[in-house]
Amino acid sequence: MTYQILFLSLLAGALHALAPDRWMPTSLLAWKMKWNFGKTAGFTALAFGFHVLLGVGVCFALGEIFFHLQPRDFFSFSIVLVLLTALVRVLRFSRLREVMGARPNSPWSVFAVLSLLGPAETVIPVLLKARESGLGFLMPALTFYAGVLGTGLFLVVSGSRIWDRPFRLRFWTAWAQSKRVILPAAGVVVVNLLLLLQIN
Repeated sequence: MTYQILFLSLLAGALHALAPDRWMPTSLLAWKMKWNFGKTAGFTALAFGFHVLLGVGVCFALGEIFFHLQPRDFFSFSIVLVLLTALVRVLRFSRLREVMGARPNSPWSVFAVLSLLGPAETVIPVLLKARESGLGFLMPALTFYAGVLGTGLFLVVSGSRIWDRPFRLRFWTAWAQSKRVILPAAGVVVVNLLLLLQIN
């Protein structure tokens, strides 16, 4: 059970990072700032660490609610949590233009990236299941972060090399600010829900 939860936590983190609003803002920022790989990797690690820590913080801040859930309610709770958060993220993703419009080396562009990331909501059901299994919080949170960072860094670096092509940059930013972003977001939600079903 322990290794299964840790593996699924890692996989949940990797799938979580696939959503465009998780990696595109950081990738565009790194491209705009002309960062090398080291600086891109460092900022990505810090930004995603902040993202996961916020999710853990929300879990503990609302612990009086979350920790009293019965195991049979975990999956229903997970569905509602992930779907509501996905809806909010889709509505906010048009703020990507704030990253694009900020001046190079502007603190506002960094703030825009972090505000788009927000808390990692997918880590909450993982932590609840780990607590219920007596595993604790540290290892599941770290494996979730490892999954987010591994997938996220690959996408951030890959994306920052694509933006040099004007057509692709215009296509992706226009797509990101349109309602079409709902499709991949919905796809990631479905995969997350299937994964959460396995955990529960």
